[in-house]
Amino acid sequence: MNTTNFSSLTIKEIKTQTLEELPDKITVLYCRLSTEDANEGESNSISSQKQILAQVAEREGLVNPYFFVDDGFSGSNAQRPDFQKALNLVEAGRVVNFVVKDLSRLSRDYLLSGQLTEITFPSKNIRFISLNENLDSSKRNSQDAYLTPLVSLFNNWYSLQCSEKIKLSKHTKAKTGEKIGWVAPYGYLKNPENPKEWLVDDYASQIVKRVFKEYLSGKPIASIANGLRKDKILTPANYKKKLGISNYRVLESDPYHWKSQMICQMLEKEEYTGATINLKTAKISYKQRNCRMRPREDWLIFPDTHEAIISKEDFALARKMLGHKRAVQRNTWKDKPGHENIFAGLVFCENGHKLSFCPQQKADVNLDHYKCYHHRRAGDSCSGLHYLRKNVLEELVLTELQQLISFTHLDEEKLLEELKSRFDIREDKRQDSLKKQLNRSKKRSKELDAIIQKLYEKQLLDEISEDRFRKLADSYESEQAELDQQIRELQEVLVGQTESAENIDKFMRTIRNYTKLEKLTPQIVNELIDKIVVHQPTGRGKSRQVKIELHYRFIGEI
Repeated sequence: MNTTNFSSLTIKEIKTQTLEELPDKITVLYCRLSTEDANEGESNSISSQKQILAQVAEREGLVNPYFFVDDGFSGSNAQRPDFQKALNLVEAGRVVNFVVKDLSRLSRDYLLSGQLTEITFPSKNIRFISLNENLDSSKRNSQDAYLTPLVSLFNNWYSLQCSEKIKLSKHTKAKTGEKIGWVAPYGYLKNPENPKEWLVDDYASQIVKRVFKEYLSGKPIASIANGLRKDKILTPANYKKKLGISNYRVLESDPYHWKSQMICQMLEKEEYTGATINLKTAKISYKQRNCRMRPREDWLIFPDTHEAIISKEDFALARKMLGHKRAVQRNTWKDKPGHENIFAGLVFCENGHKLSFCPQQKADVNLDHYKCYHHRRAGDSCSGLHYLRKNVLEELVLTELQQLISFTHLDEEKLLEELKSRFDIREDKRQDSLKKQLNRSKKRSKELDAIIQKLYEKQLLDEISEDRFRKLADSYESEQAELDQQIRELQEVLVGQTESAENIDKFMRTIRNYTKLEKLTPQIVNELIDKIVVHQPTGRGKSRQVKIELHYRFIGEI
């Protein structure tokens, strides 16, 4: 049993007691120490607080004293285990005395501190003692009524100041690319010799690779989670707990209970590509532990800072597939063999509406199809239902891709020329000419800056007439404005051509990976295709025709 002896008084800790073992009325001796307080020295240590509070309990003859201790918790955080136990006992009417070393031990939130000392404790007839401020509710005077709120307010300011200092320190480290997270993502371990370095965890990294591989192959997220659960793979939290990583919360009672949310979080973690990503989240308030996700453009991304588990290409593909909203199908054919939606999120009508996937079967005939519901809605201008059977779309897309792959291998140079012509990518000589023209324009613009400056100096020294100065200045400034416009246009052309050339190169690298295509899979479809546009069918019966447009990744429609 955890007890503390001070002179003739023996005081137990609440952690060793159950509610049934407690007397009807007790005295709460509350101790708290945060990391920041510990840096201030021994005076605020838990043992020091216990000794001081025990002396008060003995001197004042306080009944049934128990220590309530929260070690390592900030005063701005009200969700402290023993503090919450004490408040529950207060609400139950089982506390007669509440003693702290100073008000900041109770809370650094002046609203909570005021609520307890001004309303809760008096209404429950609880004697509150704070030693450093010399506050005792049983001996309270008018001076205390003014002092207590001020002390609580100063404690709140101190908490805010500490929060701002910690935030500034973290942001400074984050901007240098230093890893500021307290734990490495699942799949990595911190280097014992250098905690800022991540090492690949041989076991967990294989699970990460398995998840990405299965998802890219088209396996539903729920099925991936069920497979890991069936194979008795520990969840990330339980695996970290098994490794002995402290303070890692485990919420699931079943150590193998993988959830779809865990799979989604793993698929969204760009750190697996070898990147360090800082400032992904921001605290809502220094008084709360909850965080909100920052917009992606506010993240600080430092690529290639540690060994990658997943290639950048596979991560980009998984991210693209995650962006496709998958509607829940309320029927028995969803995700059954032969009823997979391999074009999820890619099929649109020519009016820009996403087509819905409708898995269906009658007898032994697969009737899966896509259709647009917008034409039925009031105010929508969709031209029709755009009904198209899935097997027909698969056949059309497969044929188109087979022809493209065959053409690529037969005459790759011709395809490259067609793409360059379409994106107006000039030859190297033309590009060099544009760059030289850009450099000449920039040089002349700088010369005009110097000329205009000298012109103003001459005007100030009365070396040139006002009329002559104005004519020359207007002429030079007009020339410079034309040059600035020309510089912007040349830069846009060169940047656009560079991006187009890079996109063509990415597309050609992807298409070269395929030599013979016999069957479509979600991975193949998402690697090659960005969007499929289905036009309203024309004709009826055997004369019915459907036009589709394939928009390829990186290059669009060919």
